Amino acid sequence: MAKLDALIEELVTANRILAIEGIVDSFGHVSVRHPDNPARYLLSCARAPERVEAADIMEFTLEGEAIDARGRKPYLERFIHGAVYEARPDVTAVVHNHSPGVIPFGVTGRKLKPIMHTCATIGREVPVWDQRKKFGDTNLLVENMKMARDLAKTLGKGRTALMDAIYLGLSQMRGARNAKKALLIISDGADNHSRYNEKDIKNFVREADVQLYGIGIYEPFGSRGRSPEELAGPALLSELTEMTGGRTFSVSNLNELPDIASKISMELRNQYVLGYRPSNRERDGKWRKIQVRLRPPKGLPPLNVYTKTGYYAPK
Repeated sequence: MAKLDALIEELVTANRILAIEGIVDSFGHVSVRHPDNPARYLLSCARAPERVEAADIMEFTLEGEAIDARGRKPYLERFIHGAVYEARPDVTAVVHNHSPGVIPFGVTGRKLKPIMHTCATIGREVPVWDQRKKFGDTNLLVENMKMARDLAKTLGKGRTALMDAIYLGLSQMRGARNAKKALLIISDGADNHSRYNEKDIKNFVREADVQLYGIGIYEPFGSRGRSPEELAGPALLSELTEMTGGRTFSVSNLNELPDIASKISMELRNQYVLGYRPSNRERDGKWRKIQVRLRPPKGLPPLNVYTKTGYYAPK
């Protein structure tokens, strides 16, 4: 019950923040999947988001039926949320809004496409659903599950652009002011929708003076062979992080996340900086491999060394 109460408070906060930032207007709404029952979701009653309180949060089935309405009137377009949760089990929150900046791309025939690297994670283009194609002239509302399910078919298939996300993160790091820079990746390591390929990102990681750490949230090994990307995900995530002197922590229980975050923080605060004079003095800009070997004193337990695997020589 405490977890549910905390989630309701977060949902109230989300309504207020999205309203203050202008993401949702008076007719927008945000929901979250029920933490204990994935076949239900939480959504406010019909109220302007900036006015939502904990007592306004209602529980619904995926069909949009209120569990305990208590006289509260629900949003008419609540069916959008249920259909999305039904079609995409991986989705845990839904925001419905009326963005003035996006609406023109839904009515003019022009496709919304990324034109710079910071937009790459949206994919090649954003699909558009037009209810007239199947339902003719309407009141422009999604007022039943038949409409909502048709809308949900337009959604992506859960694709992941991990390589693009890493490229974006490393690009943003160029403007970082602190000398020590680190990027944390929380992923299953699978990628099936990036513009950049593994080779591109590995070269970019080598060039960037950024340490990568990963928190790998993987499915059980028996179900990991559903696609080549999911099968290769853990190895790819480990390879990318270890190239920079970081490493990947596997998570089997989400309750382990705070402890893992503390370990990563401790590692970043307790590091040695080693210097050496290379035997190859050529300034050719080529990749130089390096290896650090540890010779621990007798009596100590086994120790592991995490270092960068190399660097590019200056030109």
